[in-house]
Amino acid sequence: MGKQTSALTSLSSEISALVTAASPFVASVAARPHRTSSGIVIGGQLVLTADHAVERDRDIAIVIDSRRYDAVLAGR
Repeated sequence: MGKQTSALTSLSSEISALVTAASPFVASVAARPHRTSSGIVIGGQLVLTADHAVERDRDIAIVIDSRRYDAVLAGR
C-alpha cells in the first residue's frame, strides 16, 4: 500500500500545482439572477463563457481574484 499512497500523494501534488497555475485565468461570471458560471480569461481583457451563462445583455459582472468588474457582452 506504500507505493499506492505515494502515487496518490504525487498525483494530488500535481493537480494542486495545475490548479494554482490555472487560477489566474479562471473567472466567475455573474449574469443570471442567483446563478454564477465560470469563464476563461483570454488576452487579459476578454472572458469566454458558455452562451447560456449570460442570460441577458446587461448587468454582467466578472470576479477575478476576489475583485469584481462590470462587463459588457462582446458577442454570442
